[in-house]
Amino acid sequence: MFAGILPKDVVSTRQDLPDGTPAFYLNHERLGELGRILVLQAGDGQTNIRTEITGDNTDPMAAQRRAIFEPIALKLQSELQRLLGASSPQEVNSELPPRQADPM
Repeated sequence: MFAGILPKDVVSTRQDLPDGTPAFYLNHERLGELGRILVLQAGDGQTNIRTEITGDNTDPMAAQRRAIFEPIALKLQSELQRLLGASSPQEVNSELPPRQADPM
């Protein structure tokens, strides 16, 4: 899913949520967990992609995580639109919601 999108110091792992939702966790070799990308099925047969950055605005590492994670999320959206033949790009929500890291 992320071929050619992830920088060499970032890896993704898939771990489905308890409800079966596919979740792709992005981990940086120095910063640890950056966030996750969820693939959500919408009721109308469409698929929604939700991105969540680990931490919140009080976390001193949040800006560093965002700086790495946000371009990955934007590239993924662009690639999905290209592959699916989207005629016009959808507006990108640059306010990616924060989240707490899941315990491993």
